[in-house]
Amino acid sequence: MASRLRLPASRRSRRGGDGRRRRGLSGARGRAGAALAAAAAVLLGALARDGRAGDPPITAPVADLGFYVVHVAPLLDEKCASCHRAAGAGAFRLGAPQAEKRTDLARREAELASIRRLLDPEAPWRSRFLLKLLDEAEGGLPHAGGVFFRADDDAYDVLLDFAAGATVRNLPPEPEPGKDRRGELGVEVRFDGGASYDRDDDPLVHRWELFARPPGSKAVLTERSEPATGLRPDVPGTYVLRLRVFDGKVWSGAKPVVLEVLERTGPTTPDAVEASGLAALDPAALRRVRSVYGDVLGRPPTPPEALLHAKRPAREVATILLATLEAGRAWVEDAAYRLGLVGDAEPLSPAVQDLPFRLAAGELTPAAAEAALALDPAFLRAHPPGDALARAVATRLFERPVGPDDLHVGRDPTALAGMLAGQAFATVAARRFARRFLAEADAAALPEARSGDDTVTLAKAWVGSEAWAGGREARRPATDLGFVRAAFADLLGRRPTAGEAAALARASAVLPGRGAGRAAVVAVLLDSGEVPLPLLVDLPKPDAWLADRFLRTLGRAPTADEAKVYLAALLDPAGGPHLVLRALLTSAEYASR
Repeated sequence: MASRLRLPASRRSRRGGDGRRRRGLSGARGRAGAALAAAAAVLLGALARDGRAGDPPITAPVADLGFYVVHVAPLLDEKCASCHRAAGAGAFRLGAPQAEKRTDLARREAELASIRRLLDPEAPWRSRFLLKLLDEAEGGLPHAGGVFFRADDDAYDVLLDFAAGATVRNLPPEPEPGKDRRGELGVEVRFDGGASYDRDDDPLVHRWELFARPPGSKAVLTERSEPATGLRPDVPGTYVLRLRVFDGKVWSGAKPVVLEVLERTGPTTPDAVEASGLAALDPAALRRVRSVYGDVLGRPPTPPEALLHAKRPAREVATILLATLEAGRAWVEDAAYRLGLVGDAEPLSPAVQDLPFRLAAGELTPAAAEAALALDPAFLRAHPPGDALARAVATRLFERPVGPDDLHVGRDPTALAGMLAGQAFATVAARRFARRFLAEADAAALPEARSGDDTVTLAKAWVGSEAWAGGREARRPATDLGFVRAAFADLLGRRPTAGEAAALARASAVLPGRGAGRAAVVAVLLDSGEVPLPLLVDLPKPDAWLADRFLRTLGRAPTADEAKVYLAALLDPAGGPHLVLRALLTSAEYASR
């Protein structure tokens, strides 16, 4: 059968522009067709709302044989035959062409069956089949055969349509739930999926679901079957909504949108002019409270927090902070980032959603907390079975060269749970957790017997100890994620959302040279319009303002030489407060803790 489809020009969900493929209706026929489609959309929407038509059952899209034969197989024959017609070429095999038509069709059916194992019907865009062919710089997976496509190639669109259930007569609809959001407790947030579309101009049914919410939350969606919905968050944490759309023939995959509701780290946004009050604190006390916040929350304190806690013993401050959800979230963010669980590989299982609460309650050992992340389905999305999984288990979980046990897990992922339940992993995880608080040598010497203690017990034992105090003398480089959190706290007075933190931390790591990446992050924040920056005429005492910014960002007063140089930059018409803050946050001292 001849196909009605050409290579799709683009997909709006991944590229700019409208991206909709039109069928070329013209004149009266076109106007009549458009009117009919509009009327059908109104009728279908009304029926869906009042329930008379019933909700179409949601079924995952299935890769279609006809679309595969017409559109996908020729691409694979061209790009992949040299490797995948040979034995031992991985999970996917291309068969040899057959002269007899029926036999050749059976060959294509066998190929399709092997490909379906590499597809993710719930999220076609993250199917291993696609990611193995995509440039790693755009989120692809390592591929021995090389890079075949970029995300803006028409051929890649064909593969994505295939994974999303396209047929020779129908292209799948595209859900568009909007951008990730930040919210406030008790304030309804609206999500609009009205930009979803169908390239065949079929009317759409929308279906929202609240896929994940923080433990203890009773929040519900205001609508499920409308283009837009609302959510009123009732506890701090991460809420994940998903949107599917149905064109009368196939449901789309479920595209997520994230709402983060996090406590502010200080009572207000940092004041652009007023002094913070930090000059009244004993310098040693300020250094101590900054160290405790850095170790427990992964960020410095805001001035109100420093003033509140600076006069308390370090262990008492740690006890207060360890009981907060922010402490648990900071650990989960750090661990997930280290394990590569970001972006499309963000873990969303109930076990992971519970982690901040259970960590704050002192219910988990370091090994149990890490195992919850490693056993989440996202870990296998980030590190697919095979060599990638073996490397991740060895280097990210056990911090060792790849060995026979790791290769076995690479072949049989079900064996991972057993490895993570062993004493070897418990010890590695406990010592890794100790590095948050102790010098490398002291962490490495942690007795194996301590691996059974929970994270709160361990942290309280370390903070304030001689080993902890000694480790404060030598500055340690801040992680990319820690740097981002510190910049948000110092400039905006709040924590970044998980999406903001991961995106900026990755940008910081990707740009060549650690300094260049972090300078770019600082520039993005300073230019965001959210950072309160004073005018020089608003500063009655520029030298006092400068000294206060040193205390806020570096935890100390400037030296005489620094005060002279920075004050000149502050008063220079080509400099000003923007330049001073940029210089402080991109200094080598700020990049360590």
